[in-house]
Amino acid sequence: VHDIGKAFTPTEQLPSHKGHENRGINAIKEICKRLKIPNKIRDFALLSSMHHMKFHLIQDMRVGKLYDLVSNLQIGHTNYVVDFIKVCRADFESTTMENKGHLLRQFEDSAQLLLKVSDILQNIKASDMPNFNMLPKDERFSQCFREYKIRVLKDQLSIKE
Repeated sequence: VHDIGKAFTPTEQLPSHKGHENRGINAIKEICKRLKIPNKIRDFALLSSMHHMKFHLIQDMRVGKLYDLVSNLQIGHTNYVVDFIKVCRADFESTTMENKGHLLRQFEDSAQLLLKVSDILQNIKASDMPNFNMLPKDERFSQCFREYKIRVLKDQLSIKE
């Protein structure tokens, strides 16, 4: 259902489907409601629709954007990165294009980077932060933790910004 928004593309915009990733959100919600799809699956379908167009940009993303993408693919205690890659692979395989072999290599590299970011993030604990015991656990703490995780990602991925 990640491409269902294409059905709602205004005719004057065709054959382009720019913005379809968000245009299908209400349809996905309605389908899931009507079919009584479990909320976890509905939420993953919504995330897949909203984020699948970002997949081809992964190699050029800054660390903060990679962090945000992987974090968005975490619902509760469930990590949907592998499932998201499967959706993106199906999307990739369904398209016809020239030099698909070269693009397949890029796809695989992006998938590996996303998996690596996910693995790194799963192993970071708030208690690993410098001066964790002295940090106030207030509304700013989550921002400090986010910044810490992005620094760790930069170091482990050896990315300079």
